[in-house]
Amino acid sequence: MKVRAMQAFMVLLGLTGTNGVAAADGSVDDTPQARYAKALMSAVEENWSEPEGVESYDVCKISVRQDRSGYVQEVKILECPSGVVSNSILRAVAAASPLPEPDEPAVFENVVKFAFTLSK
Repeated sequence: MKVRAMQAFMVLLGLTGTNGVAAADGSVDDTPQARYAKALMSAVEENWSEPEGVESYDVCKISVRQDRSGYVQEVKILECPSGVVSNSILRAVAAASPLPEPDEPAVFENVVKFAFTLSK
């Protein structure tokens, strides 16, 4: 089976869909919020494994509540048509705990939302 990469887009502090790499105008977004979003996204992606037999699925959205040290307190599946995929995402978030701290404490959010899509 050809390996596919999971892409996670972060909704954080009003930065919908940012990954800290490029802003809408093509410039690099290197704000503290964007760096924090990218660090959170990377931590979860590094712990995610694609479930076997999954061909495609719509976007899966989750909400993660963390304490000030980044330890995951609660994960809610907000939307996901596949139980197999949602379980794999839950495992990835649990394995990523504690989540990375932001460079600047002022940008910390105790609730962050992720939207996952599968790409080839």
